[in-house]
Amino acid sequence: MRNVPSIRRTGAALLAALLLAACGKQAPPAGGAAPRLVSSVPADGAKIGDRQQPLTLVFSTAIERSSLTLTADPPVDLAQVAWPQPTRAVATPGGGWPAGAAVTVTIGGKDAQGRPLPAGTRVTFTVAASQADENGPPATPSGVTAVAGDGGFRLSWEANDEPDLAGYQLVWGPEGGEAEGAQFVPAPTTEAEVTGLENGRAYRYRLQAEDASGNRSAPAEGTVTPRDATPPTLVSSVPADGATGLGLVPQVSFTFSEPIDEGSFAFEACLLDELGGGCTGPASLGPDVAWSQGGRVAALDAELPPGASVRVSLAATDLAGNPLTGATTVEFALAPVEDVSPPDVVGFSHSVNPATHRLSLELRFSEAMDQASFAAAVAVVPGVTCTWQWPEPHRAVCQNSLAQQLTTYTVGVSTAAKDLAGNALEVPYVNSVTTTDFPPRLVSVTPAIGAMNVSQTTPIAFRFSEPLQTGSLSLSVTVGEAAVAGAAVWDVDEAGFTFYPSTGYPAVAIVAWSVTALRDQAGNPIPAPLTGSFMTRPVIGPGPAGGSR
Repeated sequence: MRNVPSIRRTGAALLAALLLAACGKQAPPAGGAAPRLVSSVPADGAKIGDRQQPLTLVFSTAIERSSLTLTADPPVDLAQVAWPQPTRAVATPGGGWPAGAAVTVTIGGKDAQGRPLPAGTRVTFTVAASQADENGPPATPSGVTAVAGDGGFRLSWEANDEPDLAGYQLVWGPEGGEAEGAQFVPAPTTEAEVTGLENGRAYRYRLQAEDASGNRSAPAEGTVTPRDATPPTLVSSVPADGATGLGLVPQVSFTFSEPIDEGSFAFEACLLDELGGGCTGPASLGPDVAWSQGGRVAALDAELPPGASVRVSLAATDLAGNPLTGATTVEFALAPVEDVSPPDVVGFSHSVNPATHRLSLELRFSEAMDQASFAAAVAVVPGVTCTWQWPEPHRAVCQNSLAQQLTTYTVGVSTAAKDLAGNALEVPYVNSVTTTDFPPRLVSVTPAIGAMNVSQTTPIAFRFSEPLQTGSLSLSVTVGEAAVAGAAVWDVDEAGFTFYPSTGYPAVAIVAWSVTALRDQAGNPIPAPLTGSFMTRPVIGPGPAGGSR
């Protein structure tokens, strides 16, 4: 791996770099020309005789593969798409194009900058009629059975016995609407599964047998309605199941995995002789239910005596009628006497990861805390980017906050923090942690790692978390096995540098970079080598016979 010399940027060098950028040496803005369809095979208006001929599409610029949509009319399964080049897509028609039909394929997609193909981009061609078959078309599939599922359906049928049977063409769409999808099922398979549909909506399906010549049978048709088959579950409750030593409990709430049919919700609450024991009488909950979060959370007002042990049993169904499954009971116990003791902070711990510049904090209290009052009472100076979480009712953690080096973070909790009984902290709590000198961290790189359609003259700009030793840099830039010649120019604050290639990168090439050595001004090295890559854009222009390359 070769080292690229570093050059300290002077005021004149900075001005020269800015002038070069103004003269077009940077990547073009995202507002350039939108992508377009350059050519296709079959061409628009063509007539083909081979029903298995792939559809080849050539675009003016690279298309995001996941954005490409191909919709054929009449419906054809075009799910199998290959990309021999970023600008060339080849779609294979599952089961072949329909014989004797005019086929229109509507094309959608966008490039890496999010610019879409023009609306109405399509290719229309005609498929030759199938050869005469003395046996006629295949028989209509029999014994067709549709079974609704969650977001789709499964279709099965009895096998046809024609010796030249190729398979079965399945088409589906909403009842009374246009076809939405197609799937070719090769013989001898006699079942298909369709997913990605809307629950509760009726869909019409049409199944036809097809022989090797492209002749299709009369359709077997039917209607099926997918439905939600996933039962709801109780995700959590407040108080939590098994909680003990609770203070005042003015409300009990339940959180479900999905919206609940409010009319189906029912509960039974009783007092227990002890947790897990038998009921001794009714517990005062409800009767009114307050719903929130779109029907996922149900809350009941409660009037429970100190020392009470309570069991709440639940029954409900979701909006599709699936009954509640899994745990359906919650038990908890209140403290035997009213809690009048103020809480206290009994522990503070922290951890710092110098390699990732991340700080984690933990506060432990003498009892379960009211989380809302804690959120209003806690403060960290300087501020942190993490959110306080509660893995246990008495333990609050703030994990993986981005931290600054050589900085003292002061953690304070005011007397506004309260326990579940409303008792406030008697005195404010303060503690602190001081970070060490961190190794340098890469903050950003441009072009971004994995970027596509990058200009062949684009420099590579790196920014780090702090100033660096300019002489410690070991950088290589390669295309394949070949090193890219160029120079690294340091930013004025020495917290970043830009690599300028001496000549342009090749078109449609993966440009890889690697920083294997670099130290901050205190001598701390980067924890591990830094690597990344991006792809340059293709060169678009006239090709053979007026095509593109």
